[in-house]
Amino acid sequence: MKQFGDYTIKDFRTYRSNIDFIKCLVNSNIENTEYKIKQVINKCMDNVCIKLNNTRNILKNKYIYNIIIDKYLENPYKFINKYKYYTKNTLQDLNVYESLLLYYLKQN
Repeated sequence: MKQFGDYTIKDFRTYRSNIDFIKCLVNSNIENTEYKIKQVINKCMDNVCIKLNNTRNILKNKYIYNIIIDKYLENPYKFINKYKYYTKNTLQDLNVYESLLLYYLKQN
């Protein structure tokens, strides 16, 4: 594994957490109020927490990239539209979720 880079198990968990979090966000109902949007985010965090066997607080502080939360909070419709764009225009050999994650990471 070292031949590919200096990766740790946490790197893979972080990657997987963000992919699962994005999947949950794009498959949730789009809400209009900040309160409801935050409920969607918390629901998705809870789903990922179960997979990682961690708390929501640890997930938010150690695994999920803040830019994903911020962009979804800012405008869920725009977030979903970006997802729809990448369903037809994925980056290189990435799937739609990986493409969306990379897009937001490049903005950070």
